[in-house]
Amino acid sequence: MNKLIGTTLLVGITGGLFVLAWAILPWLMAGVGMIFVSLLMAGSVMDFKTFTLPEPLLIIGAILGLSCSYYVPELHAASTSWGGLGAAFSALCLSTGGLLWFSSGLESLLRKPAMGLGDAYWLGVIATFTGPWGALFSLLVGSMFGCLFIGLALITEKVLGIQLGPRLPSAAFLEEALLANRAEAPCPLTIGVAVPFGPWLSLAAAVYFVFFQQDYMHFLQQLFKGVSPLF
Repeated sequence: MNKLIGTTLLVGITGGLFVLAWAILPWLMAGVGMIFVSLLMAGSVMDFKTFTLPEPLLIIGAILGLSCSYYVPELHAASTSWGGLGAAFSALCLSTGGLLWFSSGLESLLRKPAMGLGDAYWLGVIATFTGPWGALFSLLVGSMFGCLFIGLALITEKVLGIQLGPRLPSAAFLEEALLANRAEAPCPLTIGVAVPFGPWLSLAAAVYFVFFQQDYMHFLQQLFKGVSPLF
């Protein structure tokens, strides 16, 4: 029941953004947005249920992001297909590498796992659609969404006795034997307990794409106007 409640809440919010993408954005961007939000929804449900973002999904997501950037270079305010592809690939490398370094430093400081590698790769996938600023927005706002979810989960667990979603001791990330079943057993929400981060990255990315992507494109067009042949 706990997984059903959390997953239904997550899919409902993301599904609403799916509809808004079609209603708000220009038709070409809306088509890309619906592909993007569908990808985000698939990753969110998988991560929320199993604490994993499968490699095939990450690879497919990166290919989709790079392909959309090539065929719709306007995603990155580029005027050529190769310009859009180059911008997307640069954003992929910058976002993934930056979060991996940040995660490594945080783990060294805290002496325990800070986040899964899948989250860093997932942020790179997001960046292929939104650019590095969209990835940064997703990281910061996704963290806020995650904190709000933890607060809501604490209230429902303490007051109503309902667990909104799976969680596990953070040390379980180091135990390969627990990968298959780690999200099955209930775990009280306390300090040192891990919750999935991918869904909140995805939700923030969907919000950014629907409401702020157009502003980002306009900013890039003005910034690079007459400077780079790619824009």
